[in-house]
Amino acid sequence: MLPLYKNSSPKKSEKSNAGLWYDKFCDQWPVSTTTENWTLAAQNNTNPKLNWINTVTKKRIGESSLLEEACDRQADIVGAQSGPAPLKIKTQWHFVSGLGRQHPVENGFTWHHTLGVPYLPGSSVKGMVRNWASQWEGADPEDIKRIFGPRRDVKSTESPATGSVIFLDGLPTGSVQLKADIMTPHYGEYYADGKPPADWISPVPIPFLVVDKNQQFQFSVMVITRNEQGKQDVKQAYDWLVAALENIGAGAKTATGYGVFKQNKGSNPDPVEETWSKVTLKFSPGNKILTALRNGKTARGSSQRSGPLKVFIDGLDNDTKNQLKRNGIERDVQVEKKGDNCYALTAVLDN
Repeated sequence: MLPLYKNSSPKKSEKSNAGLWYDKFCDQWPVSTTTENWTLAAQNNTNPKLNWINTVTKKRIGESSLLEEACDRQADIVGAQSGPAPLKIKTQWHFVSGLGRQHPVENGFTWHHTLGVPYLPGSSVKGMVRNWASQWEGADPEDIKRIFGPRRDVKSTESPATGSVIFLDGLPTGSVQLKADIMTPHYGEYYADGKPPADWISPVPIPFLVVDKNQQFQFSVMVITRNEQGKQDVKQAYDWLVAALENIGAGAKTATGYGVFKQNKGSNPDPVEETWSKVTLKFSPGNKILTALRNGKTARGSSQRSGPLKVFIDGLDNDTKNQLKRNGIERDVQVEKKGDNCYALTAVLDN
């Protein structure tokens, strides 16, 4: 199969499937001036990869009426199972999923096959929430196994089984604005060819496609069996879902702040602000998560992005930072109650 050559000019209608267009109809293949091969490498002051990415960033994509119908169907299914109302939440910054998928521009993107918009598959939502519950909440392993199902690996002797909670796809609630972003690996020749990672290697900017900030998505969870235990499980899963989206994020590149969501006021019940006095405050330098512990309750917040928590961390001396990492320190904090047993740490107050 040959790539579409530069002058083939495939046509994209206003209501066409942007995902199908982006994945299958790349026509930015000029012939290399040095090797005479088809290439998407930048040359002659043009960047074919960036040009192709920009074919889906100029206007919002997705048919709003179809997306609203899809979200309404999810809400109807959840409601029929007596589940919590779907969570509507916006991207705080860039969000991307599916970078490892094959694509001519080098980095892939996850598209919904029929709606032609970015989305987060239910399996990915489930994995993110399970990771939050086990790694950050320190939840009881039996509760995790019941809610998510037993984890399968080559050494497992347990039979495959579903958990008590179903995680639905995370869908945009309306048309979506995409954007071109840039990653700049500094030692490409070291990773590709094994050359020494020296300072004289030139970094090569690589464009990739992302969802822009302030784009609203809907996330839903539902229970399989509508008994008392099932109701408790789905409520717990919902609280973990909110905490995971607001702290560790979803999709790819979450370690650098991508994929974090923030609830938009008005679409969900307003959070209740509380002040906790003399709590134990701890810090995880790996994910830059601050944790406040008080009478069995836990509140967490990320200090990766600009805001009160980052200002607090940056203002500490080295001795206090080390104590914060090892044993924790005592401080007054401000938190927001998002739900039953679900708290977000928003600020550390001056003593």
